[in-house]
Amino acid sequence: MSWISRSKRTVLSLALFILIAFATGEFLTRIMEKVVYKFFAYKAKVSPHGFIQWGLYKKYYKSVPEKPYRYEHRPNISLIFKKGYYTMRVKTNSEGLREEKDYNYLGKSIIFLGDSIVEGASVDNDQTFESIFERLTGITALNFGVGSSNTRLEYYFLKAKYRTSYNTCHIVLGFCLNDWDQLDRCFDENYGNWVPCKIDWYQRKFFRREDNESSRTKVKNVLKKSHFVLFLWRSYRKIVGGKYKPYSSLMVSKDQICETEEWILKIKKFADNIGACFTVVIFPRVEQFFYEYKPGERQQDVLIKILERHHIDYIDLYDFLKREYKKSPEIFWDYVHPYVKGHRLIGEYLASHLKICKCKAGK
Repeated sequence: MSWISRSKRTVLSLALFILIAFATGEFLTRIMEKVVYKFFAYKAKVSPHGFIQWGLYKKYYKSVPEKPYRYEHRPNISLIFKKGYYTMRVKTNSEGLREEKDYNYLGKSIIFLGDSIVEGASVDNDQTFESIFERLTGITALNFGVGSSNTRLEYYFLKAKYRTSYNTCHIVLGFCLNDWDQLDRCFDENYGNWVPCKIDWYQRKFFRREDNESSRTKVKNVLKKSHFVLFLWRSYRKIVGGKYKPYSSLMVSKDQICETEEWILKIKKFADNIGACFTVVIFPRVEQFFYEYKPGERQQDVLIKILERHHIDYIDLYDFLKREYKKSPEIFWDYVHPYVKGHRLIGEYLASHLKICKCKAGK
């Protein structure tokens, strides 16, 4: 009996220790986040362009927490980013799209949906690959790109902003490799950058099915709300990621695969419902160009398996942009965003390789 009592005391002591350690870790993580938050908020106030132009981001984006897509461009703005990270001219129309004018009716159009690459961060409105595509094909290309977005938020943005008068015959989803992360993000107008959202019950119903969830799934969803757990998980992924080539397929989790597949299929269904074709354009990362990958070793290959399984059309830009980068590295502004020449090359490539859908829209 004494042995059992000692065992129980040991287990209880261990459980108490783990609980205290977890609570301490959670407390310290949140304190650190607040310190970093206040630092960046201060930088945004004392500098007209903030930290990486976050001061101007406050004029470019606005928070819409009541909407499931969370944030959008401010309508009817004209900004010039002269200093800091990007140098570009930005204009939006009354819908908040990065367009020079409003479109009340179009006989035929194509929508480009995505994050900052599609949006055209680092180039002027008329230099984005959508604009190049439009000039070469004569088809009105609507820019539905929003910086820092992901497939989940892009789906809701498409649903909210699409108008039947656009008569869209084709939807092109631009997929960047950081889009595997389907976490909910919000735009913080206090200092002009993106932060994880705090989701209440009402808002959460937009993002995750609550019915028929297993106990394991419910526990995972609870743990995902922990700042400490998220910090540990990201640290672990970085450590493990160092063992593989950049953006290796082994770094994509099962949850990321399932969620990404779910939201891509939702976008496809939306395209089907309006009579439009659907194509996914996959953007590479510059870090990948310095390595040789075996078949199936890239993160792109994981996405391609999903797309082929559902017979979804796609264009993988990896080989094309790798060749062009070796000729002229300045086609990229950084490791993610194409620069002026890069956008021109992508626009030209899509104009010649994208099979424009002959659908009923506009007839």
